[in-house]
Amino acid sequence: MTDQQTTGQLQGRVANLTNAGKGRPKGVPNRTTVTVKAVIEAAADAIGGAERMAAWVRENPDNERLFWSVIYPKLLPLQLTGEGGGPIAVVGVIEEAADAFDAKMARLMDQARAALPG
Repeated sequence: MTDQQTTGQLQGRVANLTNAGKGRPKGVPNRTTVTVKAVIEAAADAIGGAERMAAWVRENPDNERLFWSVIYPKLLPLQLTGEGGGPIAVVGVIEEAADAFDAKMARLMDQARAALPG
């Protein structure tokens, strides 16, 4: 075996160690999911679409509750991100909540002290 053949075989092995070219490219939807969504959309259109769903929601308060708690959330993104696609910043929110809690506890403690005799 020549040095050139050995080098070619090693390069082929190294190239196979990566995941490049394996699986479905990022962002390509699953065919089954696409098909199922199309069938559900066709069925919804066949039974009256948006007008029928609105009528169903108005028929009963339980239907409206189901619409807002089960159906509508399906439109929301599955993953939330912060500014620029980064993580959600919760430090400020937590600090504000902690400050509000501390202030409320201080007021309650003052009320309790005022209620004590003497």
